Amino acid sequence: DLGSRSSSAPTAPPPATVAPDAMESYEPGYAKWDLSAGSYTTNYVTMVVGLGLAMLVLRKFGSPWSGVAVLPQTLATFCLLAGLAAGFAAMALQMLANQRDEGLEMSTAWFHGGRSDWLFPWTFAMVLGPMASAAALNLAIAYVGPGDTWIQVVKVFGVLVSGVELVLCCSNVDNTGAASTCWGLLCAVAGCGVILAKGRDEQMFALCVGAYVMEIVGYVVCMALPSVCAHHARVVDTAAGPLYVRDSGAPQFPLCSDGFDRFAFIHICSCLSLVLMYFGAGIKADRDRALEYLEVMRSAYKQQPRCCGC
Repeated sequence: DLGSRSSSAPTAPPPATVAPDAMESYEPGYAKWDLSAGSYTTNYVTMVVGLGLAMLVLRKFGSPWSGVAVLPQTLATFCLLAGLAAGFAAMALQMLANQRDEGLEMSTAWFHGGRSDWLFPWTFAMVLGPMASAAALNLAIAYVGPGDTWIQVVKVFGVLVSGVELVLCCSNVDNTGAASTCWGLLCAVAGCGVILAKGRDEQMFALCVGAYVMEIVGYVVCMALPSVCAHHARVVDTAAGPLYVRDSGAPQFPLCSDGFDRFAFIHICSCLSLVLMYFGAGIKADRDRALEYLEVMRSAYKQQPRCCGC
C-alpha cells in the first residue's frame, strides 16, 4: 500500500486520453512512479495518525517492556509501524517529486550523489510495511484470545517479506512494493476471518472487522483498478514502456476518471483502518484490564484471614 508506482508512460497524441494512473511527468525513470501531491500527502496524514495513536496506546497502557498485556502491546506496535512506514514512503516520494520538478534525472543506484538519497527512506518504508501488516494480523490473533505461537509465526513471515523487499531495494527498486502489497492483503483477509470466526462475542468486534474491510478494499482497488481501466483501452508502446490510452468516447468505469488517485485512496483506507482498530481493540483492552483487576482483587479478598468463623 505504500508503493505509489504507476505503469504509465508518455502521453499518446489526441484524441486519446491518458489512463488514470498516468503521471504528470513522463521523463524516463519517473514514469513508473506516482509522484502526485495527493499520494505523499495522504501518506503523511497516515504517519501522523499512526504515531499519534501509538503514543495514546503507550500512554494509556504502558510500554511493551512494562509487562503490558499482548493486545495493547500489539496495537501499539501496529500503529507505530504503520505510521513509520507511511512517513518514510511519503518522504521518498516527495524527494522524487522535487527532483523531477527541478529537472534532475532520476537515479536508482545507491550512493549516486544527492539524486539517490530517496532510496534510504524508501527502503525503510519497504522494510517496515510488511512488519506492520504482520502486526495487523497479530492484532486479530491477540483479540480473540491466547495465540502466542501463531503470533510468532506471523512475525517470522513478516520478517521474510521485509527481507525480500530489502533485497529488491538493493538490486531492483522498480520491482519493490508488490510483495508487501500481496502480504498486506493476505494479512487483512486473514485478520478479518479470525475476528469473524472467533471474536463475534467480543465487544466492538464490528469496529475491528470494519478496520480490516477498509484495508481489503484499499488493496483490491489499488491492485485491480489498472486492469479494469485498461479493459476498454488500447496499448501504445513507448520508450518508457506500454501506455494504456482510451478514446474519448469509450465507456468509462467511475473510478477510472482522471481525477481519481488510487494510491491516495489506499492511504486513506489505511488511515481509517488505524482509527477503527484503535477504538475497537482499545475498548476490548480496557475491558480485559478491568476484568483482570477485578480478578486480582477477588483473589486478594479470598486470601485475607477470616475471624469468628467467617
